Amino acid sequence: MNSNFVAINSNVEGNNIIGKLVYYTIGETMLNEKEVFNILDDCGISKDIVAKKHTSTQAFKTATKKIQKRGILLSDPMTGDINKYHLIVEDNKTEDNGNLWVREIKLEKVKERNNNYTYMGNFIYDKVTDKASYSLNSATMKSVGYDITKLCDYAMEEFEREAHGFNKNRLNNFMTKYMKEILDGSSVKIRAKVWFVPIYKANELLKLENFIEILSKKNTEDGTVEIMSIPLMHEEKYVERYTREFHNTVNFELNEIYKHINRIMKQENSRPETMDTWIQKGKSVLEKKQKYEKVFKRNFEVMEEDMEILNRQLQELEIRKEKRTKEIEKNK
Repeated sequence: MNSNFVAINSNVEGNNIIGKLVYYTIGETMLNEKEVFNILDDCGISKDIVAKKHTSTQAFKTATKKIQKRGILLSDPMTGDINKYHLIVEDNKTEDNGNLWVREIKLEKVKERNNNYTYMGNFIYDKVTDKASYSLNSATMKSVGYDITKLCDYAMEEFEREAHGFNKNRLNNFMTKYMKEILDGSSVKIRAKVWFVPIYKANELLKLENFIEILSKKNTEDGTVEIMSIPLMHEEKYVERYTREFHNTVNFELNEIYKHINRIMKQENSRPETMDTWIQKGKSVLEKKQKYEKVFKRNFEVMEEDMEILNRQLQELEIRKEKRTKEIEKNK
């Protein structure tokens, strides 16, 4: 966390700072999910921003992939010749009406022309019981002189850790969602995790910095997890740059909202809750534009037509939501 963080009043009137340029980096990460939720509570961040469920199927694939090895040198038990192999794990098939996911373990013998594959066993994930296991071909392991039992045990340990853990992917998803939905951030289009965060979100940004600082200390992996922020003064070059970034971000959000609203409009039986979700998302864009204009002390005239179209669509969706709600109440 940036130790030189300057606490700024979220009331932007008379303040010459327009926001902060926020940079973060997420390396390999692993924490217990419950521990992460406790840290969020301590930092005053709602757990709702975290995805409700981390799929065990993703954990299964990640864990089983970790045993793959290349360039294994094995002596042929019969001839004594040294051969080169790759240990690979591939999706095989789904069994029991889709309830079992099988990943096949193979030993690939590397040759100059066609490689030969030896079946070593399977990893199996049961979607009903949420359990992972493995089944090995002991005869094959003996014939090639390569026992993979310990590797498979390691994969099972990794599955348990991944399935109930908070890893790099989950943290990256959390950060992106927090930047967009909580901080009204605009992504800066360079090769890094860099966002412009408007000054009126200074308090929420401080919560995030506290969260990352605590999480990085408890990370059980060696990856770097850090966040830094730099205050930006109200200078024309900054206003011009981050007005463009904000415009790009809003255009992306508008395209998503338009797509979902148009889909809802074509459906006669859309749920009122679904309609309300996209109504609220649309309203948040309208509010964000007004707040950015206040911070930058300028009007975004180029966006007026898009905002007017969005406003009309939201009004139409509000009418449909009320109508659909009454229909549901009537049919109860």
